[in-house]
Amino acid sequence: MLLTITTPKTRFKINLRLTIISVLTKALFLLSVFAVHSANAELAEMSPSQPVIQFSTSDAKWVHQPRFDSRHIRNLEGNCDPEEPCKLKRAEMKFLLIVNQEGKVANITVLKSSGSDKIDSEFMRELRRSLLKPFRKDSKTVVGKVTVPIIFEYY
Repeated sequence: MLLTITTPKTRFKINLRLTIISVLTKALFLLSVFAVHSANAELAEMSPSQPVIQFSTSDAKWVHQPRFDSRHIRNLEGNCDPEEPCKLKRAEMKFLLIVNQEGKVANITVLKSSGSDKIDSEFMRELRRSLLKPFRKDSKTVVGKVTVPIIFEYY
């Protein structure tokens, strides 16, 4: 026969340890459930549930049009030489936009560069800030891609 003598202090320590173990077990369970849910969400995002459909440039209707003006270029290229008049410059670019079902630009690929990484990135920044009407096919909104050519003349 085993005789155990427990004092209130040791009973309190034992109960405290059991409570801590119980709380940690519940926390680990919740974390594992969250981890599984997050992993499933990532798999859902990565799986191509919908194909990306190519649309023509004329199908792109802007809700919030990108704003391209000379302030962008002036900040990047500098000002003209005061002794020499500014010459008209021309930047030609072409971008491929992936537009999600809400009309937001989800991804941009440079198809034709202006020749300047700074200019390209400035125009890409403006395109990301823009918003298009969602593309539709068979009366449903779809993920679409569209080619956007830009010709920009500046001094």
